[in-house]
Amino acid sequence: MIAWVLGVTLFFPNGFIIRLITERNDLLRAHIDYLMMAQFLFLFALFFRQDAIHPPLWVIAADCTGAFFNPLGFVLRALAPKIDPATNTEPHFPLPAALSFTLTTLGFLASAGLVVRAAFRSRASSPRPDFLVFRDGMTGDQKMIADADVKKIIAAPSCEVWAAIKSIGGLDRWFPVIRSCHVEGGGVGAIRILTLTDGGEMRDRIVEIADAEGRLRYERYQSPFPVKSCAGTVEVRAAGHQRSELSWKVTIDVDPDKRDVTVSFVETASADGIDGLERELRGQARGPVQGQTGSAWSP
Repeated sequence: MIAWVLGVTLFFPNGFIIRLITERNDLLRAHIDYLMMAQFLFLFALFFRQDAIHPPLWVIAADCTGAFFNPLGFVLRALAPKIDPATNTEPHFPLPAALSFTLTTLGFLASAGLVVRAAFRSRASSPRPDFLVFRDGMTGDQKMIADADVKKIIAAPSCEVWAAIKSIGGLDRWFPVIRSCHVEGGGVGAIRILTLTDGGEMRDRIVEIADAEGRLRYERYQSPFPVKSCAGTVEVRAAGHQRSELSWKVTIDVDPDKRDVTVSFVETASADGIDGLERELRGQARGPVQGQTGSAWSP
């Protein structure tokens, strides 16, 4: 709307609308300020969505209120009659402008702080290998990265499958080797504590939840199994009517002599877990899995 008014007053400098505006430059400042505020709000919204940040209500209110009323002050100045400085001095920084500026500053600083904190948490929780990895062979200190990627088509809508994966918990209902699953916190940064049937414990840190892509990533920073590092990526995609493709990929750093058996354990456990999830979504009871014990690997 402001852009239209500026355009009309530019091409019709003697028209009716220009007579309603006391200072056209103030209207131009309002237009620029609204554009800047909209860009800031858009960027914050993108960061919040990407990092699964849930800002406090007061932060949202401060951002939106300041973004609206800051430029509005210029609009009011553009329409208000100018005060004769010889008789009365116009306030340089009136109280409404001060309140709006304060709200904007507090809201934007808080939003930026939430984004920076989420970025540091994600960086701190990401695997940081201290060695050079060659995907097809060993490194200088005899370490090797192995990927165990299991993909299965399951008879359930992708929205239901993603909702189950995004909940972070529930693995004790899907994986036969997991006795209990406890989640501390929520979203990115949450800790998932898995207790195996033989008493062993594993701990995962959630590093990404991407709703648009249907992807969850985690880092396993504690495990009773002979691996040096472990990270998992779970992805859900639609695969036709009432069907989904679920991919459970686990990347592990394991000694070469244990690579094949470890990858086999991971792939078997991942397949069992996906089957367990499908049974739960279809309302079926989980049956015993032959040959699977609590000492086997769990993804």
